[in-house]
Amino acid sequence: MDTIAWQDSFSVGNELMDDQHKKLIGMLNHMIDDRNNCPDPQALWELLAKMSEYAEEHFHDEEDYMEQINYSDLESHKQEHESFKAKVSGFAADVFVNDELVQQNRGCKINCVNGHRYVNL
Repeated sequence: MDTIAWQDSFSVGNELMDDQHKKLIGMLNHMIDDRNNCPDPQALWELLAKMSEYAEEHFHDEEDYMEQINYSDLESHKQEHESFKAKVSGFAADVFVNDELVQQNRGCKINCVNGHRYVNL
């Protein structure tokens, strides 16, 4: 999978939201860059934890912003956030279950890393 380059078309016209989206894309790109290098499971855990924590903060800010502007599809967007959180949790569980596999196969691609099922841009 190729990394994601920020495009002006991604902008929602709010500097805070755009900056947060850029940071999330940066975190995803970090994972994409590492996927073929069979990263240390501990490093992957740390990145997942940071990404999950930051996503929670972003989702809160974004939902507050959407409420302020009376965004008509807010409930649907909240469901997208919940779906994203579930995918990240599932991915983290896969990493936990496959930790031993990662340790045994440092030189090859790991399915749980290559999947990136949570990337839906």
